[in-house]
Amino acid sequence: MKLVLAALFACSTIQAADPFDAMQGTWRFDARKSDWSHKPGGAPHETSLVVTANGWTYKSIDALGKTTEVLFDKKTGTAASGSYKLIIKYEPTGNPNVSDAHVIVQDTGTEIERLVTVIEPGGHALLIYGSGVTPDGKQWWDSSYLKRAR
Repeated sequence: MKLVLAALFACSTIQAADPFDAMQGTWRFDARKSDWSHKPGGAPHETSLVVTANGWTYKSIDALGKTTEVLFDKKTGTAASGSYKLIIKYEPTGNPNVSDAHVIVQDTGTEIERLVTVIEPGGHALLIYGSGVTPDGKQWWDSSYLKRAR
């Protein structure tokens, strides 16, 4: 009986694990290991992702030098990029090294992107798989490889 209770406790602990714990740190985009060939606009020139216990900050610079910054607040589940407001709903995965997020436009409730993030064993890299539909109805997908900077 004690073994069964211990196993149930371990499973519940795994289910409750927070992907933010494993993914905290600063991450840099590696274009050579990423594939943005199926996303409008192509790959960013430079990207950084900073994950903390309170949320994350994503910054990118595209090939034309345009900077985009998205700030996510874990407490409210919202993100902002300038005047653009998003809701990011994380689905439980049961794996502390995997997160599954729905990106939703706050004003319309429309899901515009789905992101699955996996931290590699050893914690040195993140793989982020994104997919969505453009405003004109075209499907896209990308895969980003980010290395831990610190």
